[in-house]
Amino acid sequence: MSENDAANKPQFRTSHIRIKNPEACLKCARKQCTIVCPAGVYQWDAERLKIHVDWPACLESGACLVACHEFKNIEMTYPDAGQGVRYNYG
Repeated sequence: MSENDAANKPQFRTSHIRIKNPEACLKCARKQCTIVCPAGVYQWDAERLKIHVDWPACLESGACLVACHEFKNIEMTYPDAGQGVRYNYG
């Protein structure tokens, strides 16, 4: 596999982040996960009244886990070594 092929291969095949209880997000006044995530993984959908999780964009910083301290409503399963975030330059 060439370097370009490896760079274009998806990092994850299944979601490694999940919202445990979507109804808890309705009780969260600040929606901190939408603010602290450096990759913008979490977006509040005001029409559907739920958090959209764009998990392939995750940088695995763990900021969301810290931000959701009130409800502890985010579950993240870190991938096996060598299978996580891949930074591509250029």
